[in-house]
Amino acid sequence: MIRKFASQINFILIALMLLIHPVSADDELDDYVNNQHKKIFTFLKENAEMLSENNRIDLIEKEFSGLISISEISKRVMGKKYFTSATEEQRKRFNNKFKETFFNTYSSALSNLEDQKIEVIGHAHPKDKPNAAIVRVRITSGEDSYDLNYQMIKKKNRWGVINIIFSGVNIVSIFKTQFSSLASEHQDDLDKVIDGWEISDIRQNS
Repeated sequence: MIRKFASQINFILIALMLLIHPVSADDELDDYVNNQHKKIFTFLKENAEMLSENNRIDLIEKEFSGLISISEISKRVMGKKYFTSATEEQRKRFNNKFKETFFNTYSSALSNLEDQKIEVIGHAHPKDKPNAAIVRVRITSGEDSYDLNYQMIKKKNRWGVINIIFSGVNIVSIFKTQFSSLASEHQDDLDKVIDGWEISDIRQNS
């Protein structure tokens, strides 16, 4: 199923690239993302031992909040159907649960990279949407390199990642499918869905 998603997303990205235009003179966004990555990696290196012993989501969230718009991501993972029907308390509970599982997974993945280097290799804005962007990022770890795309939006004069596409796999789509499957399993009982939420290891399915 993951491979099917990947092929669909690759097609969408090709079509999307026909509708966006590159921005070479505007380095502000590239610099912003690069600086956020440096900040995150410095934090992970300096606090590796403490983070491995304690589940300090509060500290991780603080360091990652300049780059990741977790509330926007969790809303998209729920999807319009369930987000609309959920109570404010359920939305808050899922956001907190998703935040914990997401940051644990993401920070752990970055911490396991050795001699890592991460850099922005370019970005583009959809036409007529200067407050949206696709940022292309390359992570180098030893002899290996990985390319990914950040889908970003600007709200209240601040950029944030709302989706990550890694090797053609749309991360939010994967999580959204997982949420929908849990909802079907629990007959749309959102409290049970939230209680049972965990992030699967996507690498096992890619």
